[in-house]
Amino acid sequence: MQQSSSYLSYWGLKELPFSTTPDVRYFYFSKEHEEAFVRLKFVIEHKKPLCMITGEYGIGKTLLCNFLISKLSATNYQFVYLGNPFVPKEELVHNLVLFLTRVGVGGIEKLPTKYTELVQLFVEIVNRNFQIGKHTVIFFDEAHLVEDIKVFEQLRVLLNSAGQNTSSLSIILLGQTELREKIASLGQFKSRITYHYHIKNLDKEEVAEYIKHRLLVAGHPTGELFCKFAVEEIYNLTLGLPRTINNICDISLMLGMAKSVDKINKEIVLEAKEEVLL
Repeated sequence: MQQSSSYLSYWGLKELPFSTTPDVRYFYFSKEHEEAFVRLKFVIEHKKPLCMITGEYGIGKTLLCNFLISKLSATNYQFVYLGNPFVPKEELVHNLVLFLTRVGVGGIEKLPTKYTELVQLFVEIVNRNFQIGKHTVIFFDEAHLVEDIKVFEQLRVLLNSAGQNTSSLSIILLGQTELREKIASLGQFKSRITYHYHIKNLDKEEVAEYIKHRLLVAGHPTGELFCKFAVEEIYNLTLGLPRTINNICDISLMLGMAKSVDKINKEIVLEAKEEVLL
């Protein structure tokens, strides 16, 4: 705690600027993230059934979801976030119903154990939401790690089961690039995907803006703590991947404090590189 406090006071910060915790205040609108945001918002507001967003590890897909949820009214939507791609297909519906009844429609003391009854209850909850003007949205994160492809078939069944109200349920898959290959082999499921967008890494100018943005949000008065050549080296080392940028910037600031410098230069970034797995 003392080290963190000295780190903040040394650089004139109120909080850690390069934490990997998905805090929506730090969401940076690159061209790619803005495009993904616009598409996701369109899918949800127009109640499209199935959408897929892909991107490399650390590109900011989870943060994008959190930011989107923060911008949409809880009065009009009920959001479900699934972050465990290893859940067996038998437990998937149970987990969805458990979440929906826990944070949304109440009054259910004990969930049924039979699969058909769980599906029926899921559909009832989704339809009940629909009747009161609330759209149900499921975010399935890390979907590229799903080992049992029957899980995707399970999602298709849920979409079909809720199909009597075609605008009552949206499912959004998020995953790394290999998710596209996994879905490509699932003909019926693939045909239900209405929108797909792949988020590309930040370009060199955006890396500079991204670093400055995070420093400003963290309380620095100017956001100018990395010199031009340091930023260029960060871009070269990270290829514009936000999570890796966070890691190398965080270590660079720690090293810079130890060296009592006023600004991070290229040499410090290169030193920080040795402590980051690129």
